[in-house]
Amino acid sequence: MKKSLFTIILIFAIIDSVFAQETPYQKVMKTEIARLNRADSLNKFQQSANAFSRISQLNPTEWLPFYYGALAYIYQGLDNSMSLEKKDEALTKAEELIKKAE
Repeated sequence: MKKSLFTIILIFAIIDSVFAQETPYQKVMKTEIARLNRADSLNKFQQSANAFSRISQLNPTEWLPFYYGALAYIYQGLDNSMSLEKKDEALTKAEELIKKAE
């Protein structure tokens, strides 16, 4: 009897974990990370950085939005079409976000 009850509980636990839903935070992070990976212009990198900034404001205890926001600014800083001053600004913002992520 105990084995069959344990088996039934185990089956329900497995089914529950298989059908578990993602949280809204997880969904929006996956979407924004995919957009960052597809970004191919300074404008799109800036849009990603702004999106991660909004996510970090809504989830201040999470470090990933700060990390990916910094990554977007680093990509901007590595772009050769920007002036050195703009690159420095982007990399300074990235450094600030990295410190917040820590």
